[in-house]
Amino acid sequence: MLIFIRHGESESNHYIHTDPKSDNLEHNINKHGNPNLTPTGVAQGDETGKYLSKMLGNRKVTVFTSRFKRTMQTAETFLHMYEDNIEEVQNLSFLNEYTKPSKQLSQSDINDGIVCHNSWKEFTKNIMEFLDYIKKYQNKTLVIFGHSLYISVLTSYLGSKSKCMIDGSIDNIIFELPNCSITTMELKEDNWHIYHVGSIAHISHDLVTGHHVPFGTK
Repeated sequence: MLIFIRHGESESNHYIHTDPKSDNLEHNINKHGNPNLTPTGVAQGDETGKYLSKMLGNRKVTVFTSRFKRTMQTAETFLHMYEDNIEEVQNLSFLNEYTKPSKQLSQSDINDGIVCHNSWKEFTKNIMEFLDYIKKYQNKTLVIFGHSLYISVLTSYLGSKSKCMIDGSIDNIIFELPNCSITTMELKEDNWHIYHVGSIAHISHDLVTGHHVPFGTK
């Protein structure tokens, strides 16, 4: 079972949510190469962590995050509340979101395993590496804190029975994934069954962000 959680609202997302038509939008997004969560994002992560802890009961899980701060910060409440049932925690570079060369990454970010993708193929190669990596976790429950574009491309790929990888046009992405939304899927008899895509039933109405807006990681 794979349980994907999109990260909470980040500093970059906030620009899109508050002023999506700004002439400075691209600059404001890119200047945060590795953004933190906003206070709203922290609250979303807190609600999500509490929900997951209750929903999973005492099931043993492995937790993955990308190398970006916003996914690790989103996971904090869950890691604290559910620590007795977590078998391992890993921060994986091949879970990183598609990152254009225009992103302003610091040397510290690069040292932490965050790099820009020079092509769409580099990004989709990461997705294939992830799918290969989790083969050793068959029959395990994986809780994965990740990113909107990554989750959407992966879900589309698995939903097509691993026959169609979306090309590099963001306009082709069909899923709208709000911040801290949950997407779940499971491998059964060599086929992926997708149960939920972008569920926000666990998030308070006044905390919902990222719905019906473009992806926040341009």
